Amino acid sequence: MAPVALDHAAKGWVIVHRCTACGHTSRNRATLDDPIQPDDPAALAALSALPPP
Repeated sequence: MAPVALDHAAKGWVIVHRCTACGHTSRNRATLDDPIQPDDPAALAALSALPPP
């Protein structure tokens, strides 16, 4: 799965992933405030600069 887009939903930011083998897409909520393994804000900013998939 490769991240291809960043979307905003009612509950916050959502990372859109696409399978590199079959093309299936899935969505996962970004976790910026998780004390164990938060998502990288700089990586999310770079992802938001990509054109829509």
